[in-house]
Amino acid sequence: MAVKHALLALLARGPAGTYQLRKDFEAATGTTWPLNIGQVATTLARLERDGLVIRLDPGRPANGPGAPGSATASAASTSVPAAAAQPTPRNSDAAPAAADAAPVTGPSNTQTLPTANRDVAAWTLTDAGREELAHWWASPVARRAPERDELVIKLALATASPDVDVAALIQQQRQATQTTLHEINRARRAAADEDLATTLVLDHHVFIVEAELRWLDDAEGRLTRAAALRASAASTTPAASPASTAPVSSTGRRS
Repeated sequence: MAVKHALLALLARGPAGTYQLRKDFEAATGTTWPLNIGQVATTLARLERDGLVIRLDPGRPANGPGAPGSATASAASTSVPAAAAQPTPRNSDAAPAAADAAPVTGPSNTQTLPTANRDVAAWTLTDAGREELAHWWASPVARRAPERDELVIKLALATASPDVDVAALIQQQRQATQTTLHEINRARRAAADEDLATTLVLDHHVFIVEAELRWLDDAEGRLTRAAALRASAASTTPAASPASTAPVSSTGRRS
């Protein structure tokens, strides 16, 4: 579960809010996999249910006036247990005080939510969450059966459909895939070499798209060879001789 463990890895850096986690995830992956804020919130709720993260109390500031150990708290003679002290979250969820609303942007939509409705709480790992993350780091990613690929299914069905021009289909797809490769390479050139996370993700995309182009070339070659074999077989098959129309005698022999 990539999103689940990615959020655990981000929280290992320190407490963070929902919006900050989405921002950090997209920054760490070169913004190539936009993450919906609802998916982040749902995943955090599941992690909390499983005891892997906890929500820090948004009503108790981690620092500043009123925080444990601050001058304000001391003047009020407020005793705060050590366990109540909370680490400072790297949290961009809290909107500016002067703002009436905060924009929420997603990969395909933009909406505005009232500031009062924003989740300003921060999340942090539990001991169980750290153990789960350590297990994920130490375990290889299992490569199971590949997921259904629309292009592979489309091409496989096309080869069995006599009314489909498979060669034209391959050529059209090759052009689209080459365009995608150019776009990724442009983003790769724009990325700073020292941004290791982004360049690793983009390089992976490049290798995947290049592999698809090689597969299309191979499919085109196999299609050409199959057509040549069919043509060769048709040209070497002798034509059936017409049946003789000579009359047959009573003895069963043709006259």
